[in-house]
Amino acid sequence: MNIASRLTEMATQRPWQRAVVAPDGHDRWGRRKYTQLTFAQLDKESNRLANGFVNSGVQPGQKLVLFVPFSIEFITLTFALFKVGVTIVLIDPGMGRNNVFRCLEEVQPDG
Repeated sequence: MNIASRLTEMATQRPWQRAVVAPDGHDRWGRRKYTQLTFAQLDKESNRLANGFVNSGVQPGQKLVLFVPFSIEFITLTFALFKVGVTIVLIDPGMGRNNVFRCLEEVQPDG
């Protein structure tokens, strides 16, 4: 069992249970807003993205860079790539241009 299959299992067992909550900006009064996904929603959206990656030629075993700030989309993309079977290299967008270039040079990703 891996984390991607565990998500599918949870989506079957507890589809309406909250799986993830992430900050999503502020409302008009300046209070922080949050977005959430249930296990079923996260599983469905990550399946959709995983199929898109496969249809675009992404293959298991490839090393791909994920350059996305923490968000619901980050979590969904991560699970999609787990489902495809790629190695994910997470890069913090706030680390600065030179550090990003150095990481990319060291990692030598496939995409």
